[in-house]
Amino acid sequence: MMSALKTVYLIVAVGCLFFSAVYFHFEMNSLAILLSAIGGACVLGLLDFRMHWMSVDLSRLLALSLTTAAVVISNAGILKFSDASLPYLMGVPIVAAVLYSIRAGVLAMVASMLACLILQSQFVAGWVQTPTLTLSQVSAIELILELAFFPSIGALFFWSQARLLRVSQRLRRDGHVLKVQKKTVAQNNRDLKDIVFSVTTESNRLTEHVAELDLLSDQMVQMSKHSAAGMNMLNQNISASQYATHVLKSDFNGWCVKLEHIHKRSILASTRVGEGLQLVEQSYAAMAKISIANDEVKQCLSNLDKLATRTTLLAFNAAIEAARAGDTGTGFAIVAKEIGELAAESKRMSSLVGRKIDLAVSVVAEGNGAVDQAVNALNDINAIAKRVSRSVDGLASDIRQHSTAVSAIFDHGERIASEVEESVDQGQQLEVGAERLRHTGGEIQSISERLKGTVTSHRQIEVPTA
Repeated sequence: MMSALKTVYLIVAVGCLFFSAVYFHFEMNSLAILLSAIGGACVLGLLDFRMHWMSVDLSRLLALSLTTAAVVISNAGILKFSDASLPYLMGVPIVAAVLYSIRAGVLAMVASMLACLILQSQFVAGWVQTPTLTLSQVSAIELILELAFFPSIGALFFWSQARLLRVSQRLRRDGHVLKVQKKTVAQNNRDLKDIVFSVTTESNRLTEHVAELDLLSDQMVQMSKHSAAGMNMLNQNISASQYATHVLKSDFNGWCVKLEHIHKRSILASTRVGEGLQLVEQSYAAMAKISIANDEVKQCLSNLDKLATRTTLLAFNAAIEAARAGDTGTGFAIVAKEIGELAAESKRMSSLVGRKIDLAVSVVAEGNGAVDQAVNALNDINAIAKRVSRSVDGLASDIRQHSTAVSAIFDHGERIASEVEESVDQGQQLEVGAERLRHTGGEIQSISERLKGTVTSHRQIEVPTA
């Protein structure tokens, strides 16, 4: 359906403009101007179809604007103006086409507007010298001349709005990524607190085991004077201590696995925060381009306002000339009035578009502020993630060292148990084992103190959860 409608617009526009030129050649001016107006309306309809049903493409919109200007200029040449004006009328659109081909869209638009301005002044001058056209013909041509300005302005305005919409969508996507990273950091914080609590609990348990080992060593000295039954009880106590040491070793291994998992998630969070920063920087660059485009549109609107002012002055002069002519200038006075009204409407439309552009500029400024806040938040989260990663690395290293020491204690305890079993009939060896057990208790106490110091140092790291 849409493709068929575009085809109909294109066929009608080309046909009307072609036959308009033919009728002008045979001096059938009324019918030629009617066909020219229909063709121009089809071109504008095709432009409107492009803006509402498909993505806005600045280059193609400028091409349609130049096409409209070229059609009007061709008809002006057929209206048999002076030969001296024809090079200006045909040269300016050629320059505009060259600028468009090298992608200088704004300069091409200005050249097209200049062509329409020259055409309008030449038309009024030619009509004053040889008023061969009727009032309706003059009004139709003036309407076509005024419509030649607006496609370029509308093209830049809709293009700016589309770019602003894409930037807003990108900001919402970056905000979602920021929320996900905050949740990840909060989860890592909770896991780290759980591990610190577990380490503190196990350290206290280790201290209790040290006290038990001290008591056990004293009991071993006393039990060296008793029977084999007392030695069996000692073996049971040693087995219980070995079991507690084995449990502690298993807990250390579990903590190492959890810390490794937290470390990986911290690295992933830091990577995603970096990606979020890149997306925010791209959004910032896109908004900067929009600001530049808005400035260019404002400059074009200023030129259009100046053109409307000159047209109003021209209409005023024409009204004065019509008043001097008396009754013979009545028709020309009506034309001057229509030109003045068209100039006022042009000025009003340029003012309206200017206000829209100012609103877009304010929205872009707010977007810049939001981008700055997002960049600061992402930088803070990235720094926190790096601090958590370094803290987890240090804690994991300390726990691995403690796990190695506990493994050595476990092996040492096994050797003590073997020696105790061999010393059933040797009381002196039992006393030596008691001394070794007391020494082992001192080592365990030292490890417990180091572990508490490590936990205390890691507790000092503040990790925000929001």
